[in-house]
Amino acid sequence: LKRPAESCHTQSVVNRMNDYHAARYITNITLKKGSLLKLFAILMLLILINIPLSQAHERVAHYLANEGVMVQRGNLKIVFDPLFDNDYGQYESLPADMRETLLAGKPPYDGLNAAFVSHSHEDHFSPADMLLFMRQHQALHLFASEQAVSDFKQANGFDENLLARITAIAPSARPQQFTFGDLVIDAHTVPHSGWPDRMTDVHNLVYRVTLIDTTVVHLGDSDTKDRHFAPQAAHWREKQIHMAFSPH
Repeated sequence: LKRPAESCHTQSVVNRMNDYHAARYITNITLKKGSLLKLFAILMLLILINIPLSQAHERVAHYLANEGVMVQRGNLKIVFDPLFDNDYGQYESLPADMRETLLAGKPPYDGLNAAFVSHSHEDHFSPADMLLFMRQHQALHLFASEQAVSDFKQANGFDENLLARITAIAPSARPQQFTFGDLVIDAHTVPHSGWPDRMTDVHNLVYRVTLIDTTVVHLGDSDTKDRHFAPQAAHWREKQIHMAFSPH
């Protein structure tokens, strides 16, 4: 999961280096023309360096743990499988300081728009932590399977008023589309890995989310056999995918 984020960051660094050297070239030429041109050259240097700095924050993925990730496009921020309480002794746990920052809504996890839960397994979803999370992030909307929402309702202290901020997604053989603000969400029901021998009762969701002009896919713990995706091939070809987070 780290690789997409590192790839975006690496490319932005390369772009900044290229623009920096271009700006230095402009400066070296114009410094000989006088103080007015020198001032102009300095301004050009600042502009060329600062443009990539802003662009670097427009399309970014922040790795959390296991299959947890935050994606940011401009002012839009979404999280997938952000909070869980069981690593089963083999998956990466959410660091304690990161968990506290998430729950407190501190940067960079402030201003979150939506959270997506792929399925109701303890290494992907903690109902108790999600309750704290939604209380802190008052504008956040939760998308999750009906199965996960049912488990969420059992959390100690669950507030029925939260239901207005939750979209419970039923199993479906076809993609389901939702909109929330500037987000366009396509939810696909795909069996959990291990199908058809085990975990056939788990409702696992694949999300394709478009944030303005950036489309990301989170596969949860999907079984990745072609037969689960081929029937909707045309649907998958509709949009270019900029980031994809695969299982395991």
